[in-house]
Amino acid sequence: MAGLIYWGIRVYEDYEDTTYSNEFGKVLSEALVAENEGDFAKALKLYRKCLVVCDNEMTSELDQHYTGAVLKVAEMFEKLEDFDHALAVYKTLSEFMVSEIGRPDSNLSKKKFDMLLQQSMVATMRYTNLLKPEEKYKVKKLLLDNIVMAQRRLAEHYPAFLVLLYDQINRSIVDFLTAADPRVPKLPNELRSIVKEGLVAQLAPQPGPDMAKLPKEIKLLITAGDAWLPFVKELVSLRDQFADICISEGSLDEASFYLRTNLLLMQSSIDEPGKLTLTLTKMGVVLYLMSEEYEKHAKLLENTDQIAIIDQLSTLGFKPKPDTSQGKFGNVLNKIKEISYKESEASFQQVLELTGMIRSASFGTDTQLPEFVTVGMHLAEMISSTGLAMHMLREKKYAESKKHFLRARVLALKYDVDDYLKDIDFHLEELNSKMP
Repeated sequence: MAGLIYWGIRVYEDYEDTTYSNEFGKVLSEALVAENEGDFAKALKLYRKCLVVCDNEMTSELDQHYTGAVLKVAEMFEKLEDFDHALAVYKTLSEFMVSEIGRPDSNLSKKKFDMLLQQSMVATMRYTNLLKPEEKYKVKKLLLDNIVMAQRRLAEHYPAFLVLLYDQINRSIVDFLTAADPRVPKLPNELRSIVKEGLVAQLAPQPGPDMAKLPKEIKLLITAGDAWLPFVKELVSLRDQFADICISEGSLDEASFYLRTNLLLMQSSIDEPGKLTLTLTKMGVVLYLMSEEYEKHAKLLENTDQIAIIDQLSTLGFKPKPDTSQGKFGNVLNKIKEISYKESEASFQQVLELTGMIRSASFGTDTQLPEFVTVGMHLAEMISSTGLAMHMLREKKYAESKKHFLRARVLALKYDVDDYLKDIDFHLEELNSKMP
């Protein structure tokens, strides 16, 4: 179909035959060879020819070979740096597939649905990556559409997955996983009773029921890697992209929910430790920023009237009782602030431990490690070192803070992350003035 790339995708009658003709196979093989040889212009022509063959044979546009060829067309545009056309095709393909495979009357088999959903998620992920930072808000609905469909399918396939979508129980799973780690704080009994009694109904991430009281199926989910469907990796990526948008918009509590669930998904289903370190780092940063917000709002409560208190707490995800005093609110916020600070610090420390373990598996170097292991690891290590330095500075542990800042500086120079050097040097000068 000549107008497909520029004008969108027409809908043919859906059917389940996923085999392709000899002619399609011949053209596809030529396209793959051209792409492998780096001749992306030739590959683009051949992938578009694949679509012409499909149209001539009246192949359904929901056939995964058809949609796969469209995805390849977009990918070739991207490799040729024709980003306008790449964006248009990725967007059109994902919107079309979300609309079609999400129809209640769809007769797709589960296997085909999963394959098409995975392609839609890849298209959405690449579309989002190509957008400028100030444009990413435009893709929130498309990201959510894909995320919701994937999560609904996972819940259908493995019902215990539903539990991971509720952050209160989600926190209990985190508590269960980290029960033996003294660095990860648990909610103090005093604060538990305050929340339980309804003084503050916490809507932002906070612990829920004890893990011991949850069904064993939920505990098994943590290690049920073989139960996951093939698009879980894409789901994690889309949730991560959505979290990034939330962070840029200042919706830190929402971002922390997506990141926390992602950590559990990654530990149980995806063997990419480098990306795990990056997500842990991002979680540490978000928790640190949330702590600063809690601290700021706690100070504001000291000399604020009751109506303003309720408005301020609502922005943090709380639903307060109107007859509660400023002092009690401030006390609760300060306790939550300290919990978030400690959890942030633990996240950064875990990143450094994990990167050390990864290097130990490769005799202390990165050179023997495949790229899928190290991707994101260096940036995570540098930011986490900076994060720990900031925590030590806040706690007035100046020698420890300087040690971590110096490590972060070495890593920033080693891996060409110059954007952080100015801030690191500023804090090092500040520390030198404080230390004897």
